[in-house]
Amino acid sequence: MFEKMDPDEVYSNISDFPGIRHDKHEGKSENLYQNVRLKPIGAHATSPAASPGSQSAGGKSSAQRDSLWKRTSLLFISLWIITLISLITTLGLYYMQSLAVQREVQEQQRNSSTHNTELQKQLGEKEQENSQLQKQLGEKEQENSQLQSQLEDKEKENSQLQKQLMKKRQENPNLQKQLREKEEEFSDLHTRFSSMRASYLPTEMCSSFSPEKTGEHPHTQRRVYL
Repeated sequence: MFEKMDPDEVYSNISDFPGIRHDKHEGKSENLYQNVRLKPIGAHATSPAASPGSQSAGGKSSAQRDSLWKRTSLLFISLWIITLISLITTLGLYYMQSLAVQREVQEQQRNSSTHNTELQKQLGEKEQENSQLQKQLGEKEQENSQLQSQLEDKEKENSQLQKQLMKKRQENPNLQKQLREKEEEFSDLHTRFSSMRASYLPTEMCSSFSPEKTGEHPHTQRRVYL
């Protein structure tokens, strides 16, 4: 039923089969049955009557493989696109987050710089106030030292006055004593004078020339009689 064919004859006449298409423009032929397994040498070749069925089966399997390849390629491309979109989204979110963090850090730095500027300004004002207070304190200390020196001088003067007062108080009894002694001496002298006048002059003359009648001072009378 099947003839035994020479392989050389098969390969030489393979271009005469219906599955071989000649490209007249480029001079090349395309074998549509390149995936069809040929029988080994010595085996019976397929009959010309079975060739159309094998060709249709080979075409279906090739179409299935092409469809499977397309689906697989589409799946991989889709996965690659999804991965790329996810990566881009992740990078975008990370970039936006980093920008937000950077803006927040910059805002904090600006706030910190503003706060530091205000603190430095307040510190300068406080230093000026402190310097003024130090200056006023120095002036008050100088005034206090001057007042202390004046107080010491006044205390010295007071002590000297106290000493002088004590001396005067000590001298006052002596002066009073001397005054009493002088008064006693004067009274003694007056008494002696009166006794002497009474002894040398007559009684009538003494009575006529007495101080009560004449109204003269005893000292003037003494000068007259002497």
